[in-house]
Amino acid sequence: MEKEVSTGKIPWIFMGISALCILAYAIHSTLTGIFSIGIFICTFILCIPVQLFMHIYFSHVIKNNSFNGIAGFDDRIEYNVCEVKKLLAQIDLHIGIVSAVYIFLLCVINGLNLKMQWFNGVLIVVYILNLITGIEVSNYKMIDKIYRREDDKKRAKRSIPVNMIYTLTLCAGIGIIGMVFEVKGIENNTWPAIQIGGVLLLGIISLTIGFLTENSKIKKWNPADTNYKTNKVSVIGLLICVIMYGFMCIV
Repeated sequence: MEKEVSTGKIPWIFMGISALCILAYAIHSTLTGIFSIGIFICTFILCIPVQLFMHIYFSHVIKNNSFNGIAGFDDRIEYNVCEVKKLLAQIDLHIGIVSAVYIFLLCVINGLNLKMQWFNGVLIVVYILNLITGIEVSNYKMIDKIYRREDDKKRAKRSIPVNMIYTLTLCAGIGIIGMVFEVKGIENNTWPAIQIGGVLLLGIISLTIGFLTENSKIKKWNPADTNYKTNKVSVIGLLICVIMYGFMCIV
């Protein structure tokens, strides 16, 4: 008999911790006159749409064996369903822990008025990077257990580096534009801000086209027939993105 898998009660504990941190920040910062609507909205998003909604979604998926909405899930692939559930439970717990930690840091740094507004952007970028990297690492560790067929395992292992490069490059772009705005003193809704934002957008578009093209090729690849070769379109897309990142610094 297949062992029952659930997300458990621990994610709810971390959501409670997050909610208490946000409440404490709101009360303290209001009383001391340093309340920031931006920080409140940011922490609220990490707590509700990210922690709460994702936990509810994962719980529903695991309970009802409804995996079609999961990114990367393919009905044509043979999975070990019990191991897939374990992976989703791990990801759910990872999201809860990481979100709670970063909500705590944001609330403490801004609640104590440490004058480190620039660090908020760094925390958000690191949070996104940490979140996605943790999910990818969990996926990689579980590949041999999740997939039944060797061909599917090889395709999954090939796609992990592609996903990591895409994530790292995307986060680098967000970090660079934040640094450029800070160093050059650029304000939002100004012509320089629009120019730099446009250059970033072009870079992300080219990167995404290359990423989607590469993943499409991996899905069609038959490991039994040929060795895998990286698609030229994805390499060109990455190079264009890097060049656009360079332009952001000189626009």
